[in-house]
Amino acid sequence: RIRNMTIKNNTFDNVGYYRIEAHQNPAGVISIRLDNSEATVQSEQKTFHEDIVIRDNTITNFHACAISVGNIKGVTIADNTLVLDIDEVRYNGERGIQVTYCDGAIMTGNRLSNAAGDVWKPLVMNEVDGATVCDNCYCANGVETVF
Repeated sequence: RIRNMTIKNNTFDNVGYYRIEAHQNPAGVISIRLDNSEATVQSEQKTFHEDIVIRDNTITNFHACAISVGNIKGVTIADNTLVLDIDEVRYNGERGIQVTYCDGAIMTGNRLSNAAGDVWKPLVMNEVDGATVCDNCYCANGVETVF
């Protein structure tokens, strides 16, 4: 169990490469979630970790997912820069931020850029209660979208 943790001011470049099967959730370069051995907790108790902050990190050229969190009560993902700028498609459906089975999730001020032009999902959420998503920016093929 992880409680009261902050991941801040880190730089990750060209990390997180592995082969993923279609039925698996991708792990992130920064990943805090239950592993498969703890999967029964997801059905019995949705949240497990508490009060996690992921802020002011830069992640460039990742595979599958930059930030992946799950089973957390109180998670903030803020002011991170996520960049995918290589031409090679590694996984069909790269994800910038993935949030699953969380209560009280805040995603704000993140900047996501996809210069590679691949099919990319900037934010994926599933089974999230009490989410705040604001002031994030996604830029793909020269077009900016604020969400």
